[in-house]
Amino acid sequence: MTKEPNIILETEAGTIWMRIEEVEASLKISDKTQEKIIAILEEKPAKLAIDMHKVDFIDSAFLGVLISSFKEAKKQGTDIVLYNLRSNVRAIFSLTRLDTILPIFPDKQAVEEKWKIDDRPLS
Repeated sequence: MTKEPNIILETEAGTIWMRIEEVEASLKISDKTQEKIIAILEEKPAKLAIDMHKVDFIDSAFLGVLISSFKEAKKQGTDIVLYNLRSNVRAIFSLTRLDTILPIFPDKQAVEEKWKIDDRPLS
């Protein structure tokens, strides 16, 4: 049985900041989370940053949601990143080598800095 995930969205200058306010990112919320991300991507934002600060457990179903979302975002030109991962969740990304595919940042400030650098005009 899937449940509605507790997700908070904020939009700021073409960037969507998505906070997953769940301790468990699992099959229970993966379908509904994917629906939310698809709806966001349909708006074709320039950037989507997913804050996972509360997530203490992640399963393969939820990892699949993140991978498919990343692929879809990349296809349409949306820059998507993850940030604020707890060390045990970060370890899952490292063990599965998903950290080589999905951009992961320590905090919101690091994401903002990365995007500020990316947005500078070439001289």
